[in-house]
Amino acid sequence: RLRKLGQIKEALPLYKELWEKTGDEFDGAGLLQCLRKMKLFDEAIPLADDLLNKYPDFEWIRNESIWAYIQGTLNILSDDIPIQTVADKANFIMSLNPKGSAEKTVVFKVLKSAKSSNHWEFVNEWVVKIDPTSLSTNSTVIDSGKERWSDQSQWYNYRIRGLLENHDCEEEIEKALTLSEEAIRLFPKQSKFFLRLKALAYSHLGSYKESTEIYKNLCSRPKADWWLLHEYAKVLQAQEHEEDALILMYKAASSHHK
Repeated sequence: RLRKLGQIKEALPLYKELWEKTGDEFDGAGLLQCLRKMKLFDEAIPLADDLLNKYPDFEWIRNESIWAYIQGTLNILSDDIPIQTVADKANFIMSLNPKGSAEKTVVFKVLKSAKSSNHWEFVNEWVVKIDPTSLSTNSTVIDSGKERWSDQSQWYNYRIRGLLENHDCEEEIEKALTLSEEAIRLFPKQSKFFLRLKALAYSHLGSYKESTEIYKNLCSRPKADWWLLHEYAKVLQAQEHEEDALILMYKAASSHHK
């Protein structure tokens, strides 16, 4: 009852005593939840291992163990940890068949780590492990007052950017183009970013006229981002518009160093 009332600290010694006496799966799951919520992962992780070994089919134990592993072995990994280490931890948790927010948390941890370390092969492998229609379309406001992208819009960004990394595969680029058009329609507040990806897709396909038109519109907006100006210049260079490209390169460099 103490656990259900949120009095975890008070419930912990009682569950420890019960678990030692009974070895009952309910007492074990309750103890694991207390340890997890108090962030006592040095005790929680070995207990999760033991409980899964003894009661592999008990859903409460499996769910508590999944979250113990997420919080105690995956989320604690720093940004400079090698992506393969992150993926190995995540693969173990995925073998327990997490659902809902647990599955999303695991997949997105790998995606974020892979993107930040520029390992797009991991992005392409992991982004398809989750159905985007299962993800929230609701954005949230963070402490700075900025609006955070919804989970579903983040998924589209990962998916499209991963596909665009396969420059030499026309089929993948065509898929990226289709998804970018979907994303522009679904997420109007992030349209600038998805229009940029659409322009990149056209560029990779050699459709420079279509790419130029998008970049031209994006860069005509006040305070155009330096990276948009830089990419626009590269598209113009590909069409041998050297003078216009140089002007944009200068604008991009000037804007970047302001």
